[in-house]
Amino acid sequence: MKKLTPKTHMTIANVVMGAGVVYNLIDMVVYGMELRWVPTIVSVVLVAAGAVWRYTMVKCPHCGDKFKGIHSKLPDRCPNCNGRLDKMPEQ
Repeated sequence: MKKLTPKTHMTIANVVMGAGVVYNLIDMVVYGMELRWVPTIVSVVLVAAGAVWRYTMVKCPHCGDKFKGIHSKLPDRCPNCNGRLDKMPEQ
């Protein structure tokens, strides 16, 4: 199986977190502002899953650095080892 790049992992995390927010917004538009527990719990679980994915899977493929403090756009090179993040190391 092909290993995913940090950018792909970041995209997956952002899509999952965004899906949780959009799901909750759609529920609020359709059913009004009344509190409904199941959609709220599903939204919280999706956002939490995206955050956990982001903080566990987005790391340098060369040295394994977790990119602490980078919350928006990933750099082109790892701040720890200066390895390119778009290239996976040769096996």
